[in-house]
Amino acid sequence: MEKFREPMASITFSARKGFALKKIFRMIRFTLFCFFLSLLQVMAVDSYSQQTRLTLNHQNQKLEDVLRTIEDKSEFFFLYNRDLIDVDQKVTIDKKDQTITVILDELLKGTDIKYSVVNRQIILFNLEEISGMNAQQQKSISGKVTDSAGDGLPGVSIVVKGTTTGVITDMEGNYTITKVPENGTLQFSFVGMKTQEIAISGKTTVNIVLEEDAIGIEEVVAIGYGTKAKGALTGAISTTSGDVLESRPVTNTLSAIQGIIPGVTVTRTSGRPGQEDYQFQIRGFSSMNGNKPLVLIDGIAGDMGTLNPNDIEN
Repeated sequence: MEKFREPMASITFSARKGFALKKIFRMIRFTLFCFFLSLLQVMAVDSYSQQTRLTLNHQNQKLEDVLRTIEDKSEFFFLYNRDLIDVDQKVTIDKKDQTITVILDELLKGTDIKYSVVNRQIILFNLEEISGMNAQQQKSISGKVTDSAGDGLPGVSIVVKGTTTGVITDMEGNYTITKVPENGTLQFSFVGMKTQEIAISGKTTVNIVLEEDAIGIEEVVAIGYGTKAKGALTGAISTTSGDVLESRPVTNTLSAIQGIIPGVTVTRTSGRPGQEDYQFQIRGFSSMNGNKPLVLIDGIAGDMGTLNPNDIEN
């Protein structure tokens, strides 16, 4: 029994080894087939661009029309961006039985247009535009924002002018902003400080000192009977526009301002239909001059009850 089992084990091992070798040879043959198939395709593409001959004779015609003629006479087709390629410019070409590279070299001679043949696709591009796009490459800018005393300002808004890209400074006034164009401008703004703009111009670090904005102290505020400096004004000023009054479906001015101006109390002494007897107070019973406010219409004392709400600007 032992002599019979040993040859059987040997025969089984040999059969499996032969099967594995056959499988490997099949994989190698399939790989070689794919390789030669791809090589033939590449050679076919190259042979088409080299063997295809064109004859063109165009005098002072649009470049777009000549490109369309090439597409009609061959299997080539052009890819380009009209915003970058001037296909309306006039060109002249007279070539007989020439390859596509000779045709394009003659056709685009003296222009800023370059080409690249990829399979049967011909891509047109503009070197100057590509150089301009490279110049617009974005980068990262960092720095620190301080006040006149040299202390860092937290919460300063930093925005790339003309975009929505922006950041704010940290607790020490430091910041880092990305996606900034090479020729971009940064806007720095903070409450109580003058807004400043800094052109990048190749910089990677921008430190800035914001100055206090003291203009607000000298602002002038219009009051009922003149103007006062904002710093000298001790009372409260409330305004409303004529559009608000027009939107209310009433014919009486006092009824129109009821409930829309802070500090103004409007009451109606009678509820009888057709009788509109309104009274109003400013700051309630604490108002001066017998609780009767002074009404000025275009600088002249008048009665608000006789004023048409549609005639009021503010």
